[in-house]
Amino acid sequence: MARALRLGLFVDFLVLIWYKYIDNHQYIMKSCFNCFRALNDKNRVKVVSALLAGSQNVSSLTKMLGISQPTVSYHLDKLKKEKIVKAKKVGREVFYYFNKKYACPSCRVFESTREWHI
Repeated sequence: MARALRLGLFVDFLVLIWYKYIDNHQYIMKSCFNCFRALNDKNRVKVVSALLAGSQNVSSLTKMLGISQPTVSYHLDKLKKEKIVKAKKVGREVFYYFNKKYACPSCRVFESTREWHI
C-alpha cells in the first residue's frame, strides 16, 4: 500500500512538472512571437537600428530614415507597446530610446546588440 502511495505521488509530481514545462514553453513561444511580430516591418527594424545608436525624437528619425512623420510615430507606438522602445519627455519633445532591459527569453534577438550599445 505504501509503495502504491509513493508511486501515485511520484506520478502526480511528474504530471505537475510536465504542466509547468508546457506552460513555460507556451509563455516563451508567445513572447518570441510578439518580438518577431513587432520586428515584422522593415521600417520598425530601421527605427530600432537608429535608436540603438542613441535616443532620438520623431523629427530627427523622420529626417534620418526618410520616412513620413505619421509612419514613424505609428511604428514607435507599436515598438513601445512591445516594450522594445521607451519614451522620455523633455520639455515639449518626446525622445525615444531602445529599452536596454528588453529581452525576448528564447530567441534573445537583441542580446548581442546590448553588448555593443550599452
